Amino acid sequence: MNHVVLSGNLTRDPEVRYLDGGKAVANFTIALNERGKDGKEYVSFIRCAAWSELGIRIGDTARTGTRIVVEGKLNQKSRTDKEGKKHDDVTVTVMSAYIVQKTAPTAQQAAPDDIGDIPF
Repeated sequence: MNHVVLSGNLTRDPEVRYLDGGKAVANFTIALNERGKDGKEYVSFIRCAAWSELGIRIGDTARTGTRIVVEGKLNQKSRTDKEGKKHDDVTVTVMSAYIVQKTAPTAQQAAPDDIGDIPF
């Protein structure tokens, strides 16, 4: 079974792109903070991709620092960089998401029709 649930903060605003067929995808990274047994804090950065309407909603409502819970599946791709070194990239394909806490909007981001915390 390939199923993950992660809670973290967006490291930057989601990037929404539209593919040739018109399908939307929002790409974003969440930071997961946890304290180790040694008392030190560790951070993992997880790339996420949300497709279609879900991706559009996340792109419209989530901003840098937003606390979000994502549920989905892990995907792994191998690639080789310019120097010939192999890398394994892991991405979460988001099936559902919930904004737990929004950051305070800046003057540029403030909107009169703010929809607040909503499940996707």
